[in-house]
Amino acid sequence: MEQAEMTIFIILANLVVLIFVAGTIIFIYQFRQKRMKHDMEKAGLRERHQLELLNTQLAVQHETMQHIGSEIHDSVGQKLTLAVLYARQLVQGRQFPELEEKVERIGDIVNESLEELRQLSRTLNNPALSQNDLVALLQQECRQVNAAGICHASLEVNTPTIHVAASVKNMLFRIVQEFMQNSLKHAQCKRIHIGVQLADGLLIEATDDGRGFDTSQPPRGIGLDNMKRRALQIGAVLGLQSSPGNGTRLTLQLPADKMEPASK
Repeated sequence: MEQAEMTIFIILANLVVLIFVAGTIIFIYQFRQKRMKHDMEKAGLRERHQLELLNTQLAVQHETMQHIGSEIHDSVGQKLTLAVLYARQLVQGRQFPELEEKVERIGDIVNESLEELRQLSRTLNNPALSQNDLVALLQQECRQVNAAGICHASLEVNTPTIHVAASVKNMLFRIVQEFMQNSLKHAQCKRIHIGVQLADGLLIEATDDGRGFDTSQPPRGIGLDNMKRRALQIGAVLGLQSSPGNGTRLTLQLPADKMEPASK
C-alpha cells in the first residue's frame, strides 16, 4: 500500500514538474513573441517617423529653393540686366573708344552669367518636380540635354509610370540629374543613356561615354557626396563604376519595400 502511494506521489510530482516546465516554456515563448511584436512595431514607428521627417525636410527644401529662385530672378537678375544695359550704353556712346572692346567683353560675360542664373532660377522654381511622374521628369531632362546639341541623352524604360512617394521620387530624380550634369560638365561625353527597370524593386542605370575618372581618388566636387547622401536617405543602394577613358556607370537600386504609392 505504501509502495503504491509512493508511486502515485512520484507520478503526481513528475506531472507537476512537467506542467511547471511546460508552463515556463509557454510563458517564455509568449514573452518572446510579444517582445518581437513590440520591437517590430517600434521599428515600424521609427521608419514612419523617418519618412515623415524626410517629407518635412523636402517640403522645407522645396519652399527654400522656390524662394531662392524667386530672389535670383527678381533681384540679382534685374541688377545684372541693368549692368548689361550700362555696358552697352558705354559702347554705343563711344565715350571711351580705347576701352570699347573690354567693356563689350564685360557685357558679354555679365550677359552669359545672367542666362546661367535664369536657368538656375527655372530649375529651383520648377513646378514639374512635384507634379510629374519620375518617367516624365527623366524624359524632360533628356529633352533639355538634347536641345543644347552638345550631347545626346536617351531614356529606356519598361514601364510608363513609376509610383513612389513624392519624397523618394524627388531624391531619385535629383541623383540622376546630378549624374547627367556631371557628365556634361566634366566628362566631355557625347552620349548619356538612362535605363529604368521596374521588377522586384526599381533599378536605374545611367551611363556616359565620357573620359571617366579614377574612383580611388577623392572627388573634387560635392556632387558625388550629394548623390550618396540622397540615396542613403531613401534606403537606396548606389554604385559608381568608372576609369580613365572608359566612361562612367551609375547604378541605383531601390528595394520593393521602399516603394510606396505616390502621394496625391
